[in-house]
Amino acid sequence: MKTPLLPLRLAGGITDGIRRAWELVVPGTCHFCDALLFRSAERVPALPEYLEDGEEAYFPEDLRLCRECLEALRPEIAHRCRFCGAKNKGRLHDCEQAKYSLDVRHLGYDRVIPLDDYRLRLREAILRMKLPRYDGLSASLARLYGFYHEKQLRHLRLDFIVPVPMHRLTRMARGTSSPDIFAGILGKTLGLPVFPGLLRVNRLTKLQRSLKMEEREANVAGCFSVRYPFLAGSAIREEFWRIFKNRRVLVVDDVLTTGATCAEVSRVLRTELGVTYVAVAVLAKARGRNAAENQKEEEDDW
Repeated sequence: MKTPLLPLRLAGGITDGIRRAWELVVPGTCHFCDALLFRSAERVPALPEYLEDGEEAYFPEDLRLCRECLEALRPEIAHRCRFCGAKNKGRLHDCEQAKYSLDVRHLGYDRVIPLDDYRLRLREAILRMKLPRYDGLSASLARLYGFYHEKQLRHLRLDFIVPVPMHRLTRMARGTSSPDIFAGILGKTLGLPVFPGLLRVNRLTKLQRSLKMEEREANVAGCFSVRYPFLAGSAIREEFWRIFKNRRVLVVDDVLTTGATCAEVSRVLRTELGVTYVAVAVLAKARGRNAAENQKEEEDDW
């Protein structure tokens, strides 16, 4: 028996009309600048260069960012190195951080897909995302990322998503985890399972931004492991291996600089779970800076 479409469409239209009328009376606010949002009166068009065959596309209405913030956070279109995410005029890996690249030094990931460079308003937004009051901003940036890269991620034929874990003490101090929020939104966008508790951090590490480029890999070496059930025996470990063997995974983080953290996560996934393909989704690609420059130019990262 076929489901009648007319009643469903009528109910959907009534619900949408009520929602739009409510927004006119009590509009929401932008998750970045707190400006009032009147999305019912005007939809925000997407960038023309991201459209195909002259189609009209608009940012999703649940992307709670005002027009000005969307314009400020629009990513710059550029070829990027697939190993480190840096802007690259060609398709070869000839970026500035070549000597630290993952294809040379790490048992790392297969590619990285950043939204944009770690600069200006995107840098400010990511710094705010470290506070619980900006969890809505984390969700909006995740939806913005999904808007631009959903097709590309679907082409990778991924099986599941893993956010970069955070040490429990750091999580308690911050009260939130933007990679977990980012991964959850991407999971809903792509229809993929998300495993935020699959990995754990074994020890506290120094802040990566406080270290020199060559020190960052050693700082995170061995700090991640698979979170098996308590007193897990060999049978459970073998079951984990059977479930995840030959799978394709998306690792999610907020910022990537040298890639040492995501590479260590990738190494654990490959060696302990048998994963064969690892892609990395990050909101921003940062330039490598030394400790003095980081302390001078960036806010305290808790």
